[in-house]
Amino acid sequence: MNREALRELAQEMERFKPVLVICGGGHVGYYIAKMGHMLDFEVVVIDDRESFANTERFPNATVICKPFVEAIREIEHPEVCYFTIVARGHAHDTDCLKAVLDRDFAYVGMMGSKVKIKVVMEHMKEVGYDEALLKQVHTPIGLPCSAITPAEIAVSVAAELVQVKNTLSSEGYVGNDVTQAMLRDEVAVLARIVEKKGSAPRGIGSTLVLKKDGTVIGTVGGGNVENLVIERAKELVGTNTTEYMDCNMISKAKGNINMVCGGIVKVLIETIVE
Repeated sequence: MNREALRELAQEMERFKPVLVICGGGHVGYYIAKMGHMLDFEVVVIDDRESFANTERFPNATVICKPFVEAIREIEHPEVCYFTIVARGHAHDTDCLKAVLDRDFAYVGMMGSKVKIKVVMEHMKEVGYDEALLKQVHTPIGLPCSAITPAEIAVSVAAELVQVKNTLSSEGYVGNDVTQAMLRDEVAVLARIVEKKGSAPRGIGSTLVLKKDGTVIGTVGGGNVENLVIERAKELVGTNTTEYMDCNMISKAKGNINMVCGGIVKVLIETIVE
């Protein structure tokens, strides 16, 4: 693979990365943004107050200081967006929810008490939103874990985001560090899972790269699978090679890996040429 093709692949990977859109830059939104960044979401924070919507408060996010509805309508590719509505007050929650439900979305969750949620949902039905659509709203937001503090609520929200994301997507994990290395022309060898059978730990699309400086980032499953792929990648540095590696993690036959997780993956290994 040449450098131009590698950059195009990285841009395509970036295009389909999940985007976490946080409607509300208050205390809960602050911690959700931290968790979202750690989980490799592209984070966008929306708030109409400059004191809450600024890059000093959210250094790892794209910050939009505009009225909520206006900002939500400007979000590109909403089909890959995970909208978390943690704004202040019924009016803002309702406005945000309407704006999200009027577009595509991968996930929408709304924070609030049972009373608040009931009031908002009854209003949404009164103004014509279909009950089946409203059932797609995760509310109260987050997985139940008796969360109390803003940080604890953020943990419950992050857990739900991961659960939904990994249920919706059959693609493998590709970290921001991997795509950025690809875009910066730092990669010597690229390895990707292209086929998967059984209960292998990583899915199709999971990517590992060997950088020019010899460091490895990303993953194709960890353990012996990863070690074999890395060893082969190092052997191929400087060559113009494309090859497949079949990794059988269940068979005890000679040459296979015998990992207890089971499954079979096929890994495509490509050296990058200038």
